[in-house]
Amino acid sequence: MADEGFNAYDKYPGFNKEKTIMYNASEIVTASGFVAASDGTYTLANNKATKIMVVPITGLREGDILKNFRLLGAIGATPPTPTVLDADFRKVTKGTGVVTDASIASITQVSASVDAALDQEKSLSKEKVAADYQYYVKITGTSAADAGSDVAITGVEVDIERA
Repeated sequence: MADEGFNAYDKYPGFNKEKTIMYNASEIVTASGFVAASDGTYTLANNKATKIMVVPITGLREGDILKNFRLLGAIGATPPTPTVLDADFRKVTKGTGVVTDASIASITQVSASVDAALDQEKSLSKEKVAADYQYYVKITGTSAADAGSDVAITGVEVDIERA
């Protein structure tokens, strides 16, 4: 079968409908923090505190099952001061007069005092996508003042099962 994309699975009943999707189109929320690089990554320079970026999770369908998410990239750090990251997978739902923005799962306090690859995973407890749900990952980073302390985010991967 030629790679026809994820929607091709609809043509094959009973076919394994699990797929990992990479998301790397992000929005920078807190000024002077994460910066879009020419290679498609987002970087956080040294000496930055509590800087935020948001990765929208798009292309989901009602009935999809969200299984796991991963934060990918690299952490640069110089001993003894750590660089710290958090990634919060969030769900926004509509309401009467107000919307709800709730955490589904969090990768917390990913910390490195030396250069390290970033590949952290968290279960989403088989979150089922329903009508009017929107999802995003909020990434918060703090880097030390040392010249070698920085972060490069390549993206967020989400494992889904299409119903």
